[in-house]
Amino acid sequence: MTTPLECPVCHDIFYGSRGLNSHLAWTHPEQPKHCYKCGIELTEENAHYNGRKKRNLCKECHNKMGRKYYHYSPEISREYHRKQHSEITAKIFSFLGNKCVHCGIDDKRVLQIDHVNNNGADDKRRFGSFSTNYRRHVLDRLLNGSKEYQLLCANCNIIKVYANAEINHGKV
Repeated sequence: MTTPLECPVCHDIFYGSRGLNSHLAWTHPEQPKHCYKCGIELTEENAHYNGRKKRNLCKECHNKMGRKYYHYSPEISREYHRKQHSEITAKIFSFLGNKCVHCGIDDKRVLQIDHVNNNGADDKRRFGSFSTNYRRHVLDRLLNGSKEYQLLCANCNIIKVYANAEINHGKV
């Protein structure tokens, strides 16, 4: 059985830090938040931030949970990340029109994200060209109004490479 926790403001009793944190967030939003796993007070430096919203979890507990989950179920973890990658890719493709801007082909197996101004090497070095983080970066840029990306099929993309003499490390 868990130790009873008392709300520091109204002195209600809760059995578990999750209930107390939820109570504090809704009833007393001006109060500091605490990690629902270990109970430490969350600050800007130690709070886990997942890119969209803050959760009531510290970085250390988040890291422990991630390693533990992956250790016990690597297949489920890989499947989760594959699904997340596919969903982000689908959003990008939808945002960019779901077809090649040159020939109009709409087969998603051959569509590729292309940088209009041929400046994608820095992004790909920074994130890796097939990583989910790279796809998140592209989606964020598109949602903020960027016009620097387009969809090209593999054929149109290689034609563009040869037509513009885009050379990577001495190879076309």
